[in-house]
Amino acid sequence: MRWVCGGRPDQYTSTNADASRRRASPVDSLTFDNCPARHRVERVQTLLRDTNLSIAAIARRMGFSSAQYHNSTFKRYCDMTPGEYRERH
Repeated sequence: MRWVCGGRPDQYTSTNADASRRRASPVDSLTFDNCPARHRVERVQTLLRDTNLSIAAIARRMGFSSAQYHNSTFKRYCDMTPGEYRERH
């Protein structure tokens, strides 16, 4: 079983791989394999805006294996680092 994104994080469903590929949303350019990562980045954005937690604490809370992986994943989706995002929002 794999997770598939229907366009919004609350629409993730567990299903078989072939059906998942057919149901992945082309509109928001999310591929079959990166929907859960995108959901985690969206949750990180919320924590950066709405809490005073350190970026390292947020990375740990969201299950990233390292601060470097957290920063590179965040930057891939948001075109800025978590620190830059926090300053702007």
